[in-house]
Amino acid sequence: MIYFIENTDSGEIKIGYSRNPMARLRALQTATCAPLELLKVVEGDVSLERALHEKFRGGRRRGEWFDPTVGLLTYIQERGRSGLVGQFFLLFGPDKTIPLYRRLKWQGRIETELRSGDMLVQLFSWCDGSPTDRVILKRRDTERCVFFETERAWGVRAIEILHDSPGATYGTVPDGHGGFRDRSPEEEYDGLRGTGRAA
Repeated sequence: MIYFIENTDSGEIKIGYSRNPMARLRALQTATCAPLELLKVVEGDVSLERALHEKFRGGRRRGEWFDPTVGLLTYIQERGRSGLVGQFFLLFGPDKTIPLYRRLKWQGRIETELRSGDMLVQLFSWCDGSPTDRVILKRRDTERCVFFETERAWGVRAIEILHDSPGATYGTVPDGHGGFRDRSPEEEYDGLRGTGRAA
């Protein structure tokens, strides 16, 4: 995916390629004290990245960083602010001491981007995948999301998280003989789906 990241101190905009733009933003942010903002994400590969570098070469400052020229800003504005509309997502809680599968909060699809930068999202049931509520996903919370282009990729990743979380414990359940046995990942997943969330 092609991302546009702005250095909000200098105004420079980075045009780059990454399979996970949010992770790339976090990596870049650790390397600078200037605040960075993800302006937009669009479908594309390294060939589109090269084409955009060529298109806006007159404003190149260094590497993949460009001046915020009228042409570049217009290009970004015409295609929406984040480019996330239509994508599926998983939202995780912030406490990284909790196993990943326990941090899973929402699953849904971005429907509309609001002027504030927040997103109107459609949530889906953990039980059968049917639509449930429409809620507002705060812009700041998108940093804790993982985005997917297709519903299938999104569903597969949710199952992987529940089955493959390192060190995940699922608790115990009665074994029917007066004792207890470990709860299986399948039982845990069924329990999460039944509540409609994984919190």
